[in-house]
Amino acid sequence: MMRTLALVTVSVFMFGCGEGAPPPEGEAREPAQSVTDPSAGIQDPDVRQVHERMMEAMAPGGGWEEARYITFDWIVRREGGDQLRRSHEWDRWDGKVRVSQPSDDGQVTALFSLDAPENGEVWVDGERQEGEAAGELLAGTHRSFINDSYWFLMPYKWTDPGVTLEYLGEQTDDEGRDWEVVELHFDEVGLTPQNRYRAFVNPETDLMERWHFIRDAESEPAPTDWANWQTFGPIRLPTERLADGVPRITFENIRVEREIPGSAFQPPSG
Repeated sequence: MMRTLALVTVSVFMFGCGEGAPPPEGEAREPAQSVTDPSAGIQDPDVRQVHERMMEAMAPGGGWEEARYITFDWIVRREGGDQLRRSHEWDRWDGKVRVSQPSDDGQVTALFSLDAPENGEVWVDGERQEGEAAGELLAGTHRSFINDSYWFLMPYKWTDPGVTLEYLGEQTDDEGRDWEVVELHFDEVGLTPQNRYRAFVNPETDLMERWHFIRDAESEPAPTDWANWQTFGPIRLPTERLADGVPRITFENIRVEREIPGSAFQPPSG
């Protein structure tokens, strides 16, 4: 008898303006071809200037175009020390994804293409799933990848298809820190096109060190700091997301490679 396996779900509260926001989601697919100038399609000259400086600070010499294989663990820090950990592998050029995450019935492992995630393969504790249960699990792991990869890589995704960029100018926060602010909103793309994000770029480092997530037109901005930028292969990434100075989401087991390792995208053992 086929079991319907419920995925573990979680709400991550980014405490800003007195209220929390759930994890945002964003379109995660990348084009297969290289782009010589990642800022070339940006029409607004102010946004283009900010984006060019940011990309050179994050991925000097076109490093993002060399970053084919990316792995990371997305970890939610909960009160009392409990964690939720989801592990991801991604071939940016071919759109292949591997996700491993907990469920109520065991550890779920999924292999799928971003072009057709419903046609992928999925296992629970090494047992291959079929039919309705497989479809639900593939849909859930696909949502996890979209959500987690946006938390991980959003500064690299300003020029994704369907993203509109608006320059909001220079702003100084309550602590006296200066920022250049660009708002991202979406033209009916991704899983949550009603979301908006305000990206705060530090003019001293040219890195995006904060975002405001705006759930919908009635919501107040929920701020999150993007902290602890480090170098991984040809690019730089921040490994912590802070709310009120406290790490709420962290990233571990990060690899960024120019080639796909032979051990990549393996089904679960057993």
